[in-house]
Amino acid sequence: LVGGGSLFLLATGIRGRRSEAWLVHGLACVAGLVAVWAVVRVPADGDALGPFGNANHLAGWMLVPGALALSAFLHADIRRRGRRESAFLWFLLCGAAGAAVAVTGSLGGAIAGSAVVAAALCGHRVRRAHGSLSAREVRNAFVVLAGLYVAGALSLSLGPLLLPDQLAIKSSGSESSIGMRWAVYGAATRAGLDAAPWGTGLGGFAEAFRAVRPEGLPYGVRYAHNEPLHGWVELGWPFIVLALFSLVFVAQRIGRGLHRTPSRFRTGAVAGLIGVAVQSLFDFPLHVPAIAAVVAMSLGLAWRQSREDSTLSPGWSRAALASCGVLGLVLSGSQLAAIGYEEAARQSEASGDFEAAITHAESGLHFRPARWPLLALVATNADYARRFGAGGGGIEEFVTARRRAVDAAPQ
Repeated sequence: LVGGGSLFLLATGIRGRRSEAWLVHGLACVAGLVAVWAVVRVPADGDALGPFGNANHLAGWMLVPGALALSAFLHADIRRRGRRESAFLWFLLCGAAGAAVAVTGSLGGAIAGSAVVAAALCGHRVRRAHGSLSAREVRNAFVVLAGLYVAGALSLSLGPLLLPDQLAIKSSGSESSIGMRWAVYGAATRAGLDAAPWGTGLGGFAEAFRAVRPEGLPYGVRYAHNEPLHGWVELGWPFIVLALFSLVFVAQRIGRGLHRTPSRFRTGAVAGLIGVAVQSLFDFPLHVPAIAAVVAMSLGLAWRQSREDSTLSPGWSRAALASCGVLGLVLSGSQLAAIGYEEAARQSEASGDFEAAITHAESGLHFRPARWPLLALVATNADYARRFGAGGGGIEEFVTARRRAVDAAPQ
């Protein structure tokens, strides 16, 4: 929350065309590398993960840079030399982002990607029709979009609650299958009603869900896989009221700014925000620090009413740009570090070096203290080491490591 808020403030403080271009180009370059990684290293028995531990999260992260690339390509003039080469590069980045979303096999990512394409095309038309549309028309269009989002959130909450058997849970279904998600939404809505009006409190969803877990669901969940529903369960009706007012206010401000300055990066940022908003109805992208980071930066770009809408001097604007990049890399890179240590721990476990596996997994927990696979690796390898007498550590050391992992894991 602190990191996302800081990124938003830094992005709103960036002033001028060049600084804005540096921020977007940097994000596009990182996205290109992530997309190549995801496409090249698709596992034979699953979907692409890239530097993420979940295919849906990779798809959600790629939505924002993909929207920026698509918007830049649509706004490029391919008839002019220089602009033609720029259009070609943005087209490649847009295609790479689309390919990365495709190889994840994420249905929610595909739906959100379609929303991004539609939003980018509409933004392009708004830019071409600049001057012929009134500020009120553009602002009202965004309010309508906010209303559609609310209608979608209500449908995915009340539908499973009133028609719980409409989509059956299949024993062979995956966590992302439609039947599983339908059952989770219905149970989460019941948990929210039980916890009304004030909710369970932050972090209380998993415990509340356990009490209403539907029969046939083969696992427990820590997230509702629906951001509005998750927020309602944990924070109650105050969250709903605040979210509705905030949604309308943000929609009006973004619409007013887009009408005033429909630049290619502003329309791309808005398209990316719309894509993540759509995916938030099917997953929990804002709980993933890397996605929250790019959403905060995009919201900062779309928030200003013009490129010069900043009280910072040029020097401080450049400092804000540098700080934005560093903070974004820290928030996103910590996940990559945790996954790297997880992979090293699995390799040590496969080779029989259980003590090294514990060390690697505990190092990863410094970056992601609640990452379940790392906690499981510590507990499992501590059991192996104690049972087979492996490693140079004493039994008490392995018992302590296992106890720490079990105490930190969700009950």
